[in-house]
Amino acid sequence: MQTVATESNRYGITVRRATLADAAFLARIDQIAASVPFERSLWDDLLEPLGVSPHTFVEAMFTLNASNWGRTEEFIVLEKDGQPVAACVVFEPPQVQEDRRPLRLEKLTDIATHLSWSDSMTEEFQQHYEVFWGSRNTPFLAPQAPVLIESVGVVPEARGLGLGKRLMQEAFAEARQRGHDTIGIMVIHGNDIARSLYESSGFKPYITYHANYFDYGFPGVTKYRASLKS
Repeated sequence: MQTVATESNRYGITVRRATLADAAFLARIDQIAASVPFERSLWDDLLEPLGVSPHTFVEAMFTLNASNWGRTEEFIVLEKDGQPVAACVVFEPPQVQEDRRPLRLEKLTDIATHLSWSDSMTEEFQQHYEVFWGSRNTPFLAPQAPVLIESVGVVPEARGLGLGKRLMQEAFAEARQRGHDTIGIMVIHGNDIARSLYESSGFKPYITYHANYFDYGFPGVTKYRASLKS
C-alpha cells in the first residue's frame, strides 16, 4: 500500500491493510463511525430488541466478510506505536441494481451460526432489517461515484493527531491506484466534524436527502463526491 507523507507521520503513524484478525477493531471503528451524531449506531436500533451486542454482531460480519460496504481486507488501518488507532474502508459498490444495504443477507445464516442464534432469532433479525432499511435498491444508497469511502473512525485516545485527514489522503491514493477519477462519501446530518473533514479534503456536496425523505425518522444525509484528477 502506498504511504502518503503527512503531518501525522511525525507521531509515528504507519499504514497497512486490514486482515480478518482485525475484525474486533474494525467493529469498534464501525460503531464509532455510525454512532455520530446519535451516540448510538444504527446497529443498536436493529439488535436491541434481540438483546444482542452490536459490537459482537459487527465483529462477526467482518470475520465472515458479510458486509456489502467493503471487504475486510479493503480497510485501511493506521497504527500508532504498533497499535491500530484509525481506519476506513475504500470499496467499489455495485453499479447495477443489486442489494446496496450494508449487510450481505445471503451471509446471515453464517452469522447466525457463528453467534449461535436460533432460527426464530435469525428470522426476527431479518424482519427488523428489512423494515429498517426498506428496499434493496432504495434510491439514497445509489452510488455517486465508482469508489466509495465508508466507516471512517479514529479511537478517542488518538484524536487530535490529524488521523482523519491522513485517512482521507490514504483513501484518495488507494482509489487513484485502482484507476478511478472520482470518489464518494456520505455524512449524516449533524455530524459536523465529519462534514468539515470531508469538505477540507476536497469533497463537494453531490446530493442531499433531507429529513422529510425519511419521514422525519432520520436527520438526513448528504452524499459528497471529489475529483481524483491531479
